[in-house]
This record gives sequence, structure tokens and C-alpha cells, in this order.
Amino acid sequence: MNVFSFVCDVESVFHGPRFYMHLTFPNEIQATALRKAVRVNVELPVQIKGASACGTITDISVAGAQITADSALGEPEAKIALSFTFRIKPTNQEVLIETSATIRSLRELPAAKTGAPSRFSHGVLFDDIDPTSQVMLQNLVYESLLGLKSKSE
Repeated sequence: MNVFSFVCDVESVFHGPRFYMHLTFPNEIQATALRKAVRVNVELPVQIKGASACGTITDISVAGAQITADSALGEPEAKIALSFTFRIKPTNQEVLIETSATIRSLRELPAAKTGAPSRFSHGVLFDDIDPTSQVMLQNLVYESLLGLKSKSE
């Protein structure tokens, strides 16, 4: 699914019997891909298996996440194994998600302070999330959209 944008000129406007316009053909058409799923901002610690690096999930959807870490977790298309936990309302149940993911993008972030080390942002796509975990992630996204998460989480 894509959203398309373009610039054109109105050549003429017709008012009847139906309202419509004749437009010039655009010189350039731009397409922007839509995300597979709605993402929400979170702050969830994430552990990367087989690496000494830990990170923070800064946004998440049922399809993937954005992970910020002190070092690069791998190059784009690399597979990583990760795990993270979160609590869902109203039972305050802790949910553990363990899955593999594919790194889709990697970029170096500017240092927060002068002299501080750079951080890295990774866009990851979850590979095989089991149906129960998908439902729990949907619940997390829904709660975040509604603002149900407490400030301390």
C-alpha cells in the first residue's frame, strides 16, 4: 500500500451538470509506503541474545519495533534474537515476548552530549511472533493509543 502525491495545474473547471476539473498530467509522481501496522511510542528494555548489547524499544507495533542501543546490533538484513517484557491492563500481567527479528534499517544517532558516544537506531521486523504474543502486542498498542499505560512503565 502506498500514498501518492503530485503537483499539477487545473486547466478548467466545470460546474454542471456535474462538478469536475481537468488537470494537467504531473511531471513527477512520488510514492510513500505506508506502514504495515500502527506504531506507538514506548520505553521498553530489550535484551539481544548472543550479544552483550542491550537496548531500548522506543516504538513498537505488532509487526516490528525501533530499537536504540549503544552499539550496532548488526547490518541490515541480519537476524537477531530478542526478548522484552511489558505489563498489560487491567490485570497488570507481565508478558514476555521472545522472537527473532530482521534488521531492516540502521542509522547512527548524534551524541546526546558533547563528547558522549553515539547511539544506534535499528528498525526491526519481527519474524515469527506466535498468535498469543501478537494478541498481547495488539493489546499493548491499543493501551498506548488510549494512554492507559502509567508514567512509570
